[in-house]
Amino acid sequence: MAHNKHVTAVILAGGKSSRMGTDKGILPIQGKPMIGRIIDVVKTVVEDVVVIANNQNYHHFGLPVYVDIIKDIGPLGGIITAFVKSNADKILFLTCDSPFITRELLVKMIASCEDYQVVVPIHNTITEQFPVIYNRNCLAVMQQFADTRDFRLRKLNELFSVRKINVSKNNMFFNINTPYELKLAEDEV
Repeated sequence: MAHNKHVTAVILAGGKSSRMGTDKGILPIQGKPMIGRIIDVVKTVVEDVVVIANNQNYHHFGLPVYVDIIKDIGPLGGIITAFVKSNADKILFLTCDSPFITRELLVKMIASCEDYQVVVPIHNTITEQFPVIYNRNCLAVMQQFADTRDFRLRKLNELFSVRKINVSKNNMFFNINTPYELKLAEDEV
């Protein structure tokens, strides 16, 4: 169980879950909350794990939980919050609604992050937005970008040096936003 001390992991769970109708991260898949599955995987790779959520129900997972310091700007708000609350140089960001992320991918991403500001997976020519590793030196640009009220991470990432990790298995990027997708995920396990 190798732990990486120079990377902090942050699970973003601050979304509105409007399509699901309830907080996605705490919904169970085969009896285990989605975020619990992600925590189990990420803790095999990094020691320091934090949750960014606007719902206090996440405290019972035993991790530090922080609320977005900039509201209503999507994942960018959680990313900025994580850098403000942490002193980590590199942060691995995951979302609470992607329960099939693998340890192998996270290890590969961390091993590739040294000379880049951003590391993202790519499969079938599609660049995924999460998981992603950002370097602290991206923070000032992120804050300026947030001030423009443009919160698209794809556009933001064009401003940085990006390492893309090729991945062949794509079900790990399956992201659960609706009751139907939750049912599909139950069948996937």
